[in-house]
Amino acid sequence: MIQSSNIQLPTEHPWGDCEVPISSEYGRIKRLLDLYRMDEDFREAFHRTPRLVVESLGLPIAAEDLHKAVHPHYVALSQGRTGPLPEDTPPGLAAYLALRDRQQAERIRRRDDIGPSHARLAAWRRRQIARCRLQLPSEFYETIMHGPFAIELSSGCSAGCWFCAVSAQEFKGHFPHRSQEATLFRGILEALHELQGTEFAREGVLYWATDPLDNPEYEHFLDDFVREFGRAPTTTTSLAAVDIERTRRLLERISSHPCWFQRFSIVKKRDLRSIMDAFTPEETANVEFLPAFSKLQPLTRSGRALEVAVRQDARGKEAPEQLLEQESTCACVTGFLVNMVERTVSLISPHPATPEAPHGYLEFGRGSFTDVGEFEQVVNGLADAVGDPSLDPDDVVGLPHGVRVSFEAPHVLVAHGQSCTLRLQHPAMNESLVRSLARPTTCLEFASGAHDTLGIAAVFDLLNQLHGHGVISRTTKDARP
Repeated sequence: MIQSSNIQLPTEHPWGDCEVPISSEYGRIKRLLDLYRMDEDFREAFHRTPRLVVESLGLPIAAEDLHKAVHPHYVALSQGRTGPLPEDTPPGLAAYLALRDRQQAERIRRRDDIGPSHARLAAWRRRQIARCRLQLPSEFYETIMHGPFAIELSSGCSAGCWFCAVSAQEFKGHFPHRSQEATLFRGILEALHELQGTEFAREGVLYWATDPLDNPEYEHFLDDFVREFGRAPTTTTSLAAVDIERTRRLLERISSHPCWFQRFSIVKKRDLRSIMDAFTPEETANVEFLPAFSKLQPLTRSGRALEVAVRQDARGKEAPEQLLEQESTCACVTGFLVNMVERTVSLISPHPATPEAPHGYLEFGRGSFTDVGEFEQVVNGLADAVGDPSLDPDDVVGLPHGVRVSFEAPHVLVAHGQSCTLRLQHPAMNESLVRSLARPTTCLEFASGAHDTLGIAAVFDLLNQLHGHGVISRTTKDARP
């Protein structure tokens, strides 16, 4: 029996296929909160003349209530942090936040209720999600979708952001959409579709440690994705302000298909102004802004940003204040990472950024390919290699990074994570067993030395339950978590 101290958001399907906000009211309130969060000059001007803000944005909030809208409480809620609304919340703002809550509930439903059609891959993904729940702070765990795949259409990235959480390398070139290459790309989409199923595979993305807009033919690859899965992928870019008209055409193209949200990372303040001047609130209603220059926007402490923090610490200086203090990750895929230029594919899953996982994810296997047939062999081999959900006697198991366990009589283990506590009750649980988990060992050695009156079979059943709930992981090279 598993119990959790966390209160879970509802996971029912709250708003069907209505994934893109269509209310102009929504866009205008979002623009207000976006600007207040990102632009210090806007915050100062707002506090001087709030009535002008009402007039310029056409907000459905009375001028006398406008200060309530930018209270830190509401700015936090607009970023997906849940909490009760004060009784005097303006109606327009309440409606906006209610829609944001439904969006977040739908994201959680999609994360928890869908998965690969490949049985072993699906069981592996469930274990990784359970592990992440213990390892990561709740604000990260609740936003990670554990998507099916990420396909890079370039080698490296031209943006060169100092805070890059995955340490993107210097841009070396892009994958063209010529006949032969386009056929390979479509074949890879088909292979991932077959392996992972329609509902899960359509959650894939076409970027990682690359910027989509570094590829001048990105839109053609996006069209291929739409043809294969019936929806547009999320596009995350740091280059939205480089070519405003291309960005406008891209948003129009995406919005003509079913889609989820899009992301713009804003590296420079002048880029923010260019985007806000060029696009109406309605045009960016489905865009999440990540302003790296804003003191109010936390940056993930992994990859190149982690290197910066370590260097500053070695010099006795404070790291940039946007960098989070806690271990974190920006990885969002529990599935395949494909690079079309280098013809490589890896199986990955999020993990707190540590010296062992500096970019915020674990790699569970890697291969290369030259054609669709080889790609299918590699991904099917990686999916099979993650192993049967049941542990083998020679599997080495141990506690994941950051997870502690304690014994709570009778027969109850307590797993202590970053932001939640799990209790597992099992008849084979005893204090000696719980203490033994602190040292990685083989399952057979663990069970044989447990001295449990119920026998080795009962101890193996206990280990498998702990494994399924992410409390222990396989740690050997040939038998990964």
